Amino acid sequence: MLTLLSASLSQSHHAQDKDGKKKHTRPTFSGQQIFALEKTFEQTKYLAGPERAKLAYALGMTESQVKSPASKC
Repeated sequence: MLTLLSASLSQSHHAQDKDGKKKHTRPTFSGQQIFALEKTFEQTKYLAGPERAKLAYALGMTESQVKSPASKC
């Protein structure tokens, strides 16, 4: 299964809990983004920095949201 690391996007992903405190919510990824990530990681186990940056840009994501399924830390 593909692991995606959530990070802040250009828009804020914060909501307030019942006590009024801010809590972090995970961004929702489109089917197209997930498909492209799965296809990429089927072919290449790890992406170097420039490749990861290029893929993230092409998918409208941040680099930290593009994470190899092999690095489940």
